[in-house]
Amino acid sequence: MLAYSLTGFWRENGEKAPGAWAMTFCTTHGVVHQVAEDLVMEPVIVKGAHTTDHVIYKRPRVKGNLHGDTLAKRSGSGFRYNSFDPGSMTGGSSSQPGHNFGQFHPGSLDGTGRSNFFFLSDGGIKVVQTPSLVRAEVEVLVWTDLSFMSSFQKLLGNSNVELEILKYISVVVHSGNLLFQHGVSDSSLNISVTLSGVIICKTRNCSRFTYDHEINGGVDNHIALNHFAATLRESFRQNSLTFRYDYAVAFTRLDLTDPHGTPIGVSFTDEICSIQNGKSSSIVEDQGGFSCIGTFVHEMSHTLGCDHDGWFRSRQCSPNDGYIMSAVSPLTKNGFYFSRCSVDSIKQNLIKPNASCVKDNGHSNFLYQALGRSQLPGQIYNRTQQCHQIYGTNFCLSIGTRLEDICYKMYCWDPNLPNVCSTKSAAAPGTSCGSHKWCMNGECVYSSEAP
Repeated sequence: MLAYSLTGFWRENGEKAPGAWAMTFCTTHGVVHQVAEDLVMEPVIVKGAHTTDHVIYKRPRVKGNLHGDTLAKRSGSGFRYNSFDPGSMTGGSSSQPGHNFGQFHPGSLDGTGRSNFFFLSDGGIKVVQTPSLVRAEVEVLVWTDLSFMSSFQKLLGNSNVELEILKYISVVVHSGNLLFQHGVSDSSLNISVTLSGVIICKTRNCSRFTYDHEINGGVDNHIALNHFAATLRESFRQNSLTFRYDYAVAFTRLDLTDPHGTPIGVSFTDEICSIQNGKSSSIVEDQGGFSCIGTFVHEMSHTLGCDHDGWFRSRQCSPNDGYIMSAVSPLTKNGFYFSRCSVDSIKQNLIKPNASCVKDNGHSNFLYQALGRSQLPGQIYNRTQQCHQIYGTNFCLSIGTRLEDICYKMYCWDPNLPNVCSTKSAAAPGTSCGSHKWCMNGECVYSSEAP
């Protein structure tokens, strides 16, 4: 076992107190090898706590298991993840694999996800059986900033903009729910997503988490996320929201920026249910045409407990396979599925006590449900309309591609390069890809309801 000390600061009068004193406490990470199994210990760190609980996972003994034998430490907690788009529209890519990483957790400890684990606390050792079914019903708050309102006003003119935004958001969340339902190929994990509340900003003051930091249309993603968390924290303190939620996401049509790449989303990770401190949250850049559905699911998955494929708990899963939790937006059919590592990480995080808010039955808002299910997004905006919103150009087919390929990789005319078709996203679900065919989960499928 490997023990090390962490130095933290405890503020007696809360985070805004002028004074603080330092204290040191001991946490333990490590692996105990036995004949038939390994015991893996990791801390459950709670900010400001005087004591530290630990979790011990039991897993089958694997000879030469470097994944479990290699220990690492990441400083800080409540760390953040970025998701990056594929870079330039001509197929380049840009990503930075390290993003303010926080505490280390061992990776995929048990392929079945059904092993026992032990919970250590001041009261002794508690033995808990991992449930055969891990279920989460996530109630989502969506907060759109002023750029969203301005974009829809430009697109629709004098139409009922607020209703159209509400419909758009309802469709995004419903489509995200379907992606969670389809993309988890493990019957022992079930995640459902419902829209519990929407805040549509019409002013800069309502959108301060982005507009206070806007420079030439760009916003530093980490600064904006911290400000959004502070906004949520203050709303909780003042009890100013009339609906409950488990996770909040801000949608913006400003350009999120980062020194290391071109982000389209940023999240706190492992923070689901952290409502009081505002960290059960993400910010997503929506470029229009329902292009944000995959990013919305990706960022929420970080908050539910996922690392990027290839990193830390998910380092046994290659990012080159292009699953949902790849750091760079995948343009493959795998981009509609979660890797084994992601599924295991979510399950392990959701059985922890601090994730209890998603265990109750989600509240159903019938208006949001009706709007979300009214039309498939690809039938609201066709191929050309999607390209026009995302790129400002028309739809095209690149040499060697088929119409059905748009379901995981849609091409549009490059606005900067004449006579060049480029791609950085898939067509929206329900986009027509042939006679009586439309896109569903990255595939062009037949449907009698399709045009």
